Amino acid sequence: MKARIALKVLSLAVVFLLLSVAGRADVLVGGNPNGGNYYPFGANNVYGPATTYQQVYAASNFSAPLTITGLQFFDTLHPGGDFNGGTFTISLSTTSAQVDALDTTNFANNIGLNDQAFATVTLTGTAPSILTISGTPFFYDPSQGNLLVNMLVTGNSLFGGVGFDAYNGGANGIFSRAHDFGSEFAGWGLETNFVTESAVTPEPSSILLAGTGLAALVRAMRRRRTAQR
Repeated sequence: MKARIALKVLSLAVVFLLLSVAGRADVLVGGNPNGGNYYPFGANNVYGPATTYQQVYAASNFSAPLTITGLQFFDTLHPGGDFNGGTFTISLSTTSAQVDALDTTNFANNIGLNDQAFATVTLTGTAPSILTISGTPFFYDPSQGNLLVNMLVTGNSLFGGVGFDAYNGGANGIFSRAHDFGSEFAGWGLETNFVTESAVTPEPSSILLAGTGLAALVRAMRRRRTAQR
């Protein structure tokens, strides 16, 4: 009986180790952009106060809870251009605000109760093909509501001209935006890749040790059964 219990425990450990090797996949939202957009990383206050940018993502984009550790934006459709020199203070929250229905006059109404500081970055110079912003891990459960990315912007004095890949209309409910850079909200927004926290990858030696132990237990059980016959 003890050998069987040990075998079961070790078997579960091996399965866990093997599954953790695969880790978790990132979540790309907006995989077929139709153009580039200056807001919020390329445009400046020529278009208005330019102090706030928000983007809400439908919960249906996410199949399960995840821990977000990074945001990625892509400059591939119209590559080139510089940042606007702004400092972006970014927070994430779970919101009851709906896609294509963000409050564009009082941005605070869109922010969820679990609003969490994510990262503060200053962006200057030529934009890369992939902008990666890493931050404090944020746990998001899509069953609790949509996901809101909130950006407070200061110092964006330049018109850098970089236009990251976006839906300029026609996002069809996957996300939408609100901002004071200019106009156009429903159906508009940046393609975004959510970098997730990967599961711990075990050392090869750990997997080998677990597998060796499992094999030894199997052999011991077989010898015991043979002796009892």
